[in-house]
Amino acid sequence: MVMCFCRKWVIVRTSWTNNNPGRRFWGCPDPFIGWYDEPMCAHSKVIIPGLLRTINKLRIAVDDIKDQASKHEKEVVKIKEQATMLKYYLVYSWIFFVVVLNIVVMQINGNENLVSIDQLWICSVVHT
Repeated sequence: MVMCFCRKWVIVRTSWTNNNPGRRFWGCPDPFIGWYDEPMCAHSKVIIPGLLRTINKLRIAVDDIKDQASKHEKEVVKIKEQATMLKYYLVYSWIFFVVVLNIVVMQINGNENLVSIDQLWICSVVHT
């Protein structure tokens, strides 16, 4: 390990400046002691900042997509709840229909030939 002039242990840090992108240097609580790596070639100094910008844009895009996915998942849950409620409404409406139909049949027959719900159900299944 290397010790700084201020008598603290130094660590290897990474520079992300335009002149030294990705270049490592020795550092401690004071910002800079000396370079750990050799200087980068001119091509690297041009390519690395562009790659970093692309990575940052992609990270932002991924975060946006995750936010949208979360919103869509919440919407899917709401739609599933609504579908369940609609199924219940459909069942209850059929039960209501059978009861009303039974009452109508009872009135037509004058209560002497009462039709049960089971009979109505069987009739409706047979005719469909």
